[in-house]
Amino acid sequence: MIRRLCLAIVLSTCAMAGLLAQTAEPIWPPVLVYGADRLHKPQLGRDSLRVMSLSLLPSVPERDEYIERWVCRKDQVIHLMRDCHVDILGLQRPLPSQVALLTRSTGYAFAGQTSADTITAAGARFAILYNPSRFNLIASGTTAGDSVAANPMTGVKNTTEGYGWATLEDKAGKRRLLVFSCLLRSAHMARTMIADIKSRANGIPVIIAADLMAETFEPVPRMLRTAGLADSFAVTAYRSGAIGTFHDFRHNNPIRRMDYVFLSPTLQVPHYEVVDEAFSTSRPSSDHLPVMVDISLGMAKK
Repeated sequence: MIRRLCLAIVLSTCAMAGLLAQTAEPIWPPVLVYGADRLHKPQLGRDSLRVMSLSLLPSVPERDEYIERWVCRKDQVIHLMRDCHVDILGLQRPLPSQVALLTRSTGYAFAGQTSADTITAAGARFAILYNPSRFNLIASGTTAGDSVAANPMTGVKNTTEGYGWATLEDKAGKRRLLVFSCLLRSAHMARTMIADIKSRANGIPVIIAADLMAETFEPVPRMLRTAGLADSFAVTAYRSGAIGTFHDFRHNNPIRRMDYVFLSPTLQVPHYEVVDEAFSTSRPSSDHLPVMVDISLGMAKK
């Protein structure tokens, strides 16, 4: 009995120490360097593509602190899209105004709607942006689920789970891809998306940009792996950058890997990177780090 009591005290003390350490960690570097140490990546060839998943913090008044303000973060997202030659970007959580600004500033297209002025909240929340000089949009859609309550212990904020999808056709090789951008928390919504993937794929390679609000050992990531999808983190030939993706603007604390790029096992992943913005660019794009994955399309035939 005494041993159990001592163990409980030790565990609770460690947990409290961890929470105190997290709150005491420095907020993002006080001096944000614009235009210096910018990240650049070469454009990939026609048999490869670069996919980025970014859980983009909405621009909301109650979190309108200096580094969290959208006006301070938007240039970083635009920079990553342009200077890293991202072909497909899966966003989670943004507002319509944020999606509209990114499309106007970069020339990327928003899957699902022809006019940035008509972007709905549901459509923006799981947005898929793509390079229209490379891809044609064949079809798209959105499925919204239930609201997810905030949980300060895990970093989950008030939001709505669901997913958007798009079938894209490569203009050069006429290869098609089924792309999803999702924000999932519940097993029910994960099962809904998996069923949707199976009904739409019909042999087309699948790529999923995901904020799962969960680490890899938790139910939803396990469900996607059980459905036959590969975690790009696990199958890549080369991995760089950070490992954790959620930092909440504490640059020493990207400890939870909550963001993923899943894909069909026929696709190869030469390079996987969690862009460590505190060191590579000195400015944040969100409270999550971007996940950037290079994918070989050698097997992705129509």
